Amino acid sequence: NLAGFPGVVGVVDGTQIKIKAPSRNEQEYVGRKGGHTMNVQGIALADCSFSHVIANYPGAAHDSRILCESTLYAALLEGRKKGLLLGDSAYMLTPFIMKPLPAPTTDPELSYQEAFLTTRATVERAFGQLKQRWNCLHQKLRYRPEQCCTIIIACFCLHNFAIRRHLPPFPVEENRPIEGDNNDDVFDDVPDVAAALKGRVRQQQIIARYFS
Repeated sequence: NLAGFPGVVGVVDGTQIKIKAPSRNEQEYVGRKGGHTMNVQGIALADCSFSHVIANYPGAAHDSRILCESTLYAALLEGRKKGLLLGDSAYMLTPFIMKPLPAPTTDPELSYQEAFLTTRATVERAFGQLKQRWNCLHQKLRYRPEQCCTIIIACFCLHNFAIRRHLPPFPVEENRPIEGDNNDDVFDDVPDVAAALKGRVRQQQIIARYFS
């Protein structure tokens, strides 16, 4: 139970890591803010460590697509893993993926929204701490995408190691933002209407049971 949400397995989000322009499929690596990137998806836990990381998608890949093609999504969909993921508006609402309400009005909805936004900040802090520790993730990785993926995964592993050993973060350099990316894109692929309807029902059940 995280910030009032039952059975949360993590908070999901994507972050863009700059790379040099690849020689093949160059346009696929142009991120939403311009420049060539890898779109790296992480699932953060309460202590700002990461339980899952996917680092092999080009910058143009949508966050929701990356999640839907993951083994974790398949496990949740098939019921082999139980719990909720919390994501921003880039993700599709399903019975196991919760997202913020578009326009909360009632007291229970407002309580849900406050708890949701407080909990979602976990992944932004986690990405911030990760990039604070490993300066290379602030710079442009000048390697082939496959090599960049290996470097990025290594940084995540070392970040988790540091968290488990309670090692202090590195000092923050002035004028450097440490928060994670804010991705307010809406889901622009063809939605699974049935899953979205079931997700809406599940969301209302959570609001009624845990936030009323």
